[in-house]
Amino acid sequence: MRLVGYIVAAWFLISILGSVLMGAGAAGGLFPLVLIVVVAWMVRSYRGGAGERPGGYASASVAQLDRSVEQRLARLADELPPDPLDSDEVVDAWALHGRDGAALERLRLTYGEVRQRYVAVHEELAALRGRTDTEDVVLVEAYRQLDAEVERIRDYVGAVRLLADEGPELVERALKEHADAERALEEARHSVAVNPRTNEALVLADAKLQGARDALAKGDERPLDALRLASEARRLTENR
Repeated sequence: MRLVGYIVAAWFLISILGSVLMGAGAAGGLFPLVLIVVVAWMVRSYRGGAGERPGGYASASVAQLDRSVEQRLARLADELPPDPLDSDEVVDAWALHGRDGAALERLRLTYGEVRQRYVAVHEELAALRGRTDTEDVVLVEAYRQLDAEVERIRDYVGAVRLLADEGPELVERALKEHADAERALEEARHSVAVNPRTNEALVLADAKLQGARDALAKGDERPLDALRLASEARRLTENR
């Protein structure tokens, strides 16, 4: 539509100048020169307009997406520091795994990957802002993909926050689940006929309950592991 507008404007300008020149008796020599100047002006103005993004609907969408990504990244800054131990929520969430070295190493690797993605989004945002010669429809799609990546980073931060907030409750839930599983195991031992399959399930349930107790040891609480093991033990007694 912008190109059509330039063509119409150029046509009117050529018509008016042509009339003036013919009226002055100078059309024969100057008209071709005027035509060249008008065409050059039209091409230059059209190219310049493409870079300036004069505020149409698509340009407004680009600006809105740019602000959205920038603001969401700013809110994530304090929750994804370069050193994860500088975040109280990360420390609290990781504490749920106690001194499980393998689990803590996995958590550190995951945090490092998310942090790197966070830095990469900053770099991609700066690159997008420099693409002034790119059509708005292409930029809108690129910004939407960037916004989706920010949303995935926010999901990780939200999961960490949830674990940190529910830490004390998780211990209580693990203790309750352990008590329920222990009671179910005792009932199963006294209410079913002993056979190899049943005995094997009850032995495995007992081992998982022991693992749950170890995960609740004072000073090395791992409520997530305790909750998982106790739940698995209870299901074994129910599905024997």
